[in-house]
Amino acid sequence: MRKIAKKIICCLTTCCLVFTSSIFAVVTPSASIPFDTATVSSNVEYNEKQVAVEIYKNLSPEAKLLFDQLLTQDEKLRDFHQTHVDPTFQPIQSAYVNASVSVASNELSILSEQLSQLNLPQAVVYSLEALGASMAAAVADGPLPIGDILLAAAAASTAVVVAANWSTISAKWNSIVDAFTSAFTTMVSNITSAFEEINSDVPHFQSSATLSIYTSSNTATIGGVTYAGTKAISDIKNSDVNISAYYVAILIADDVVVDTTRPISYALAKAILIKNNMRVGIFAPTKERARSLAGAGYIGPENHDDGSLYSNYYMHYHNSLYSHAHIWYPNFPIF
Repeated sequence: MRKIAKKIICCLTTCCLVFTSSIFAVVTPSASIPFDTATVSSNVEYNEKQVAVEIYKNLSPEAKLLFDQLLTQDEKLRDFHQTHVDPTFQPIQSAYVNASVSVASNELSILSEQLSQLNLPQAVVYSLEALGASMAAAVADGPLPIGDILLAAAAASTAVVVAANWSTISAKWNSIVDAFTSAFTTMVSNITSAFEEINSDVPHFQSSATLSIYTSSNTATIGGVTYAGTKAISDIKNSDVNISAYYVAILIADDVVVDTTRPISYALAKAILIKNNMRVGIFAPTKERARSLAGAGYIGPENHDDGSLYSNYYMHYHNSLYSHAHIWYPNFPIF
């Protein structure tokens, strides 16, 4: 994984609890409550101010310096930042900008200029400029793969902000993509693929916005339907599941249990992933189905056999845009 991915993962890990609680309203169990009996709720509730705060927090030091340059140069963007993130922000002095940052900022300047012509909501501009700053800070290492672009988009909450403003920006989507490909000419194909994935998830974000998740012990109530995890992944056989479906999976104290009686659609599986809940995820009957749901910028396959109480030994993928949620699959093929 490239430098940008490592930096973004560190940022996202550091901000994990704040990010999930403010943007996705996840209430994590208290350390004093056994994990398998805790009640956890999750509900998407878009809050422009909280999202902006997390976007800025997630920037790497190099990307933040580039972004601060943009804030210095763009009065509208600076007003948004001072209103939503930091009222004490002061424009930076050019003396503090080194040569490498100046080179990287050329691409960001192209992006900023093209975005300024589209008359986008400032929340969208803020997210897209933050994404651009992360990409510009890392592009010296070479063209970024799709996964790194999507990780940067996750740190910039791009999919969240785009979905929340879709009715306003949908007609300008192609122009937004063109702005990025014009600025970052060495990775046109990867940018196009990454933005196609973000675009395809917009309806799933919109359905997820009204989808509530409540869990207790081995059950999860999702959108008013209760799923009971009665079989551990290790006990599932091919006769228990439909190979073309997905299933709700619940992380309990030291295992992952699945409701094999209620197959769910791809659309619902994606909406559940978007909740970004570490405990309630998806079970796929095959590695290939799990990989498909994880998207173009997938993370994995991996497991976390660290010996801790909450360790999960099953193989799984993550979708880069919702990297806390798991997509588990059997350790050994059942089909």
